[in-house]
Amino acid sequence: MTGRNKFAVDEPVFSGFCFLIAFGIVNIFAITLLLSSLSFFFSGHLSIFHLPAAIAISMFLNWLAAKNGYPELAWDMYIKTNWAILGIFLISIFCTLPFYDISLDGQWYHQESVYQLARGWNPFKGNFPDDTIRNGSFWFNHYAKGLEIFQAAFYLLTGKMESGKAANLVVAAGSFFLCLSFLSRLKKISRWKSVWISALLAFSPIVVVQLLTFCNDGGMSGMVLYFVASAALILLEYNKQLLLLLASVIIVTVNIKFTGILYAVCFSVALLFVLFIRSRNNFRSVLIAITVAGLLGVCFAGFNPYVTNYKNEGHPLYPLMGKNKVDFMKNEYPLSWRFKNRFEKLFISAFTHTDDLNLFVEPDPPVPLKIPFTFNRTDVHNSVNPLVTMGAMGPLFSGILLLGFVLFALICINPFPQGKLFYPVIILLTCVATVLMMEEAWTLRYVPQIWFIPIVIALVSEYSSAKPVRYIRNFLYIAVSVNICFSLLSIGWNYVQSRELNAQFRELKETGQVIPVDFNYYLSNRIRFEEKHIPYRQIHMEGRPDSASSLSFNHSYAKYFLPAAAPLPSR
Repeated sequence: MTGRNKFAVDEPVFSGFCFLIAFGIVNIFAITLLLSSLSFFFSGHLSIFHLPAAIAISMFLNWLAAKNGYPELAWDMYIKTNWAILGIFLISIFCTLPFYDISLDGQWYHQESVYQLARGWNPFKGNFPDDTIRNGSFWFNHYAKGLEIFQAAFYLLTGKMESGKAANLVVAAGSFFLCLSFLSRLKKISRWKSVWISALLAFSPIVVVQLLTFCNDGGMSGMVLYFVASAALILLEYNKQLLLLLASVIIVTVNIKFTGILYAVCFSVALLFVLFIRSRNNFRSVLIAITVAGLLGVCFAGFNPYVTNYKNEGHPLYPLMGKNKVDFMKNEYPLSWRFKNRFEKLFISAFTHTDDLNLFVEPDPPVPLKIPFTFNRTDVHNSVNPLVTMGAMGPLFSGILLLGFVLFALICINPFPQGKLFYPVIILLTCVATVLMMEEAWTLRYVPQIWFIPIVIALVSEYSSAKPVRYIRNFLYIAVSVNICFSLLSIGWNYVQSRELNAQFRELKETGQVIPVDFNYYLSNRIRFEEKHIPYRQIHMEGRPDSASSLSFNHSYAKYFLPAAAPLPSR
């Protein structure tokens, strides 16, 4: 490592190009959060100008980074990377617009949060009225809203709610390019293989199945990967751009979910530990960057929920912690699991079928283990579910995880280049530790870093010349790719469901009548009526004698009555 404020002279331009794309994307996200927070503090609200302003500031930072890293190619790099970033934003919007979010949590409170933020709600100045679980406001009043603010900025810019989902694809693309930037600097791995591995890391099953939703687990996966890749780049070659990158990553990570604080702290401690041992010259500057970013992320950008939760409820992580905490997870797993510890639950969930247990019908269903690398109809059916609980990393993940451990054992007992194992082991230990520290890690979407473990082991094995290692590594890459393909079925599945929803809305519009609707838990569904200019009247279905004749929207708790079509005007 060096103290130079430049990229290495012999570093491929391709790596720098990928870095600037990832750098620009995460800076746009972080700056959007900071600008919106500034408005919230001064009694303002999120506006249509926040995202364009963040893009402009990020472009300026990209110019400084390009000029510093590639003085002779700065203008060319600057123009190309900015076009690439804008292309990613536009493609993400156009790819997500035709699809509806049909997830439970997405329609329940994530989308409603986006709607209220875009319509002027200032979360720093008080909770949204009617703080109840039914309409979702309880959750978005007290949970982190970083991704929702970014999604609301998309919504304001396009005027279409479904465009907010583009934020998921943008974050995934950014994490992909940052991984590609790092792997491209490793001479051991070819460019095309670097592209393949970066895609495997960035587009995990959780990321893929949530791309077309407003859920935030996929976003958290992308930011954890951003963190790991940023730390790896800092250890490979320290420079000031990487400090700014790391700061932006921390600001965003702690504001996506509460778990972001745990992951940011643990991975930061791991990075500082390595720097203290191997490069003390850079320790102080990285520590300052982490501290400043942490304070900005939690106390400024995260004023709501962290500070407001502490002031109003006595704990920054309310409702998950504190004297008035809400234990909602007990209804998410079988009754018999209440007597199991976190390790038992994690093991069973990782090594069972991919399944969304219907606990409302059977409160204590059996959860059998399965033979690794096998799957059945249940696995395939539930691979498209963005909120699946058991086996959430895909039907083949149990086998992939076991194969990763076997591969690591082979690496340790075979000759290995000196000094090549230290950094990967720190990454692996940190990933494992953060998984085991989570009480509810059995819901694998809460611990997206578990996906990285076997792939990082496969990457390390690239430096081993042993034949068995090479064969197992190649099989592991293929198995991971096939496992992701199961999740890709969710895009086709969503397309079919979205077509059904569009057919329902066409039928309602053709009536020309005011539609009586009970939105139930899915109050955000009214946005679809508003965007399609279908008049509606909100009713309460419960207790009505004619409720049996009501119809349900596809993948929604909302119900409606289909009135007779209006008569055609006489000539």
